[in-house]
Amino acid sequence: MPNLLHRLNISSINALLIDIHGVLFNTSPSGPIAIENSVHAFNKLKKSRIPLRLCSNESQISGEVVLKKLLDLGFNASIDDIFNPPKAVKSALLSRNLRPLLLIHSDLQAFFADIEQTDCNCVVLGDTALELTSEKLYAAFNLLIANPNAKFYSMGQGRYYKHGDGLMMDLGGYMKALEYWTGVSAEVIGKPSKAFFQMVVDDLKATTDSCVMIGDDVVSDVGGAQNSGLKGVLVRTGKYRPEDELRNDVKPNLVVNDLNDFVAQLEAQNLL
Repeated sequence: MPNLLHRLNISSINALLIDIHGVLFNTSPSGPIAIENSVHAFNKLKKSRIPLRLCSNESQISGEVVLKKLLDLGFNASIDDIFNPPKAVKSALLSRNLRPLLLIHSDLQAFFADIEQTDCNCVVLGDTALELTSEKLYAAFNLLIANPNAKFYSMGQGRYYKHGDGLMMDLGGYMKALEYWTGVSAEVIGKPSKAFFQMVVDDLKATTDSCVMIGDDVVSDVGGAQNSGLKGVLVRTGKYRPEDELRNDVKPNLVVNDLNDFVAQLEAQNLL
């Protein structure tokens, strides 16, 4: 087997960033379904010497709810493993004393319940699935138009993600629309933002050139990681499509069948 570190163009792997949806499990109308062998692979990583973070753009629910899903499926995860946009956005709101107009999913409302939300002076956009209404968009539009210096936070800028047997539009299109309508640029807190990747790397007490991101989104996961100084590994699960490997704008450092395939290669070369 060719040397894994050589193929990744890295001297050593000091930390791993792993996407959740499409790498550990897929969603379905009946709930999350673990991807084959992903529980075994993840739990093996947790026992290894390599620190990791579950670096997700999940913005419909809080990290605590994500953790419960993982535990129910058998993943030996902890709340400290999970690094997602709602946690980072809430920290920013509190530190900057901001009062948000929230365009978020109803399942995430409770997470922000302790944040003042009257006389709003910023907008927070998350993945609302099918809940975003024209009334909510107009409210955000009017706030940003009236206050061009107001903060506009977007919990990612993805195009779509896998949901059940199909695809669901992500929040990126709505973010771009609000930017166009108002002339206010969003601060993206989530992949593929360099600032978000740096926050995760800092949390791991690592350096970008020693970290590897594993994901199913060739743009947000792989491209975002590479643009931030990390290495990007693409898995052929989740939202992956064969044409992802043929893009000219993003070239993964490595393509593997799934997380278990990557872990098996680490193990075979005594890197765990």
